[in-house]
Amino acid sequence: MSWDIVLLAGNLGAYRDDWDRLNDTLYGRQPFFDSRFVEPMLKFFATGNERLCIHSSDGVIDGLLILAPRRAGIWSLFAPSQAQIVPVLLDNVAHLQSLFGSLGGFPLTIELQCQDPLHAVISPGDNNLPVTYDQHALTISVTLKDGFENYWSSRSRNLKHNVRRYLRRVEQDASSLRIECHEAADKMQEVVGRYGELESRGWKGDQGTALHATNAQGQFYATLMENFASRGQASIYELYLKERMIASRLCILSSEMLIILKTTYDEALSQYSPGRLLLYLALEREFSLKRVKSVEFYTNANQDQISWSTDQRVVQHVTLFRSSLLKQAYIIRSRLRRRPMKEAPDSSA
Repeated sequence: MSWDIVLLAGNLGAYRDDWDRLNDTLYGRQPFFDSRFVEPMLKFFATGNERLCIHSSDGVIDGLLILAPRRAGIWSLFAPSQAQIVPVLLDNVAHLQSLFGSLGGFPLTIELQCQDPLHAVISPGDNNLPVTYDQHALTISVTLKDGFENYWSSRSRNLKHNVRRYLRRVEQDASSLRIECHEAADKMQEVVGRYGELESRGWKGDQGTALHATNAQGQFYATLMENFASRGQASIYELYLKERMIASRLCILSSEMLIILKTTYDEALSQYSPGRLLLYLALEREFSLKRVKSVEFYTNANQDQISWSTDQRVVQHVTLFRSSLLKQAYIIRSRLRRRPMKEAPDSSA
């Protein structure tokens, strides 16, 4: 059993098939872990310092993860902000400890960010490893069972009232809503472009963080959506008020789940709450299609978002230490930092 460390050059190269095989075996083809998601991230957001860590047992690859040195003594998973959860494709968590000896610079810690307890090799129940856990986000999902009417009837009175109010407001203004769902690979560039134009008109455009066809983020999402659409695993939902697009959601899916990647809406029409109306109509459609078991939001949910959910779970940042002594030293240091300072004696007494 051993680890090999390979410097990556913008893609997974010869290890792509092993990567997807492990994702299939371990996590049922989690879309965030798919090579069609990971390789565009490497292409558009890698720094050139990323290493593919390859574990083999009896000549068979049974572990893959991507690390990069963050600073002296610390290595971290490759985790651009576009990845809401990050893969550690390893069939035996015990192999992680031996990774320290294969990385350069005598590492003290390995940071495993954004670990979803449903798709993670390591979780708070693994007490045999020197690890600490820090809460990163409370993510939510909607389980698609028993039909949309049963789901909606179980929502809070406040949520149902608000959605009715927004729909009534549309009717009172003599307007009409139309939802469109785009899934063809040859349409992805165009539809992602519309998404970017809408997002660029809002606060993200003012801050320079909006997705756009001319920036790396826009090119990343166009490539990603094309990759998944080529196998019928991408959907872009758009909401129209008459002929004006007022909201859009980018989604990818597997046989198990549909993941909402990004959402934007027309901020000039906030009186209609277009993002919420699109979510309502998209969920209604997904219940009727019965093509997935759940809709996953992968966000740090606020109270409004939680009201839509049927399930919640905590995504964790996990820190693995080279030894138990290092872990204990870290814990003691953290406690000392949190301890309030004693007040100095009053010299005027």
